[in-house]
Amino acid sequence: MGDQRVIDAYLGSHHDQDLSEDMEEQILSEAQAEIHDEQHHETPVPTAGEAEGDQRV
Repeated sequence: MGDQRVIDAYLGSHHDQDLSEDMEEQILSEAQAEIHDEQHHETPVPTAGEAEGDQRV
């Protein structure tokens, strides 16, 4: 309960800051950029054999 990393993971890293309008906009902008990056990051999709652990080359 006293581990700051755990608290930030559950409540967000800005949970203990006074959110002025400017700070709120900055946090929103950062979150939107992170979501955009995740949506546009292409992760290779394993084939059926790879997903089942087929080690053939």
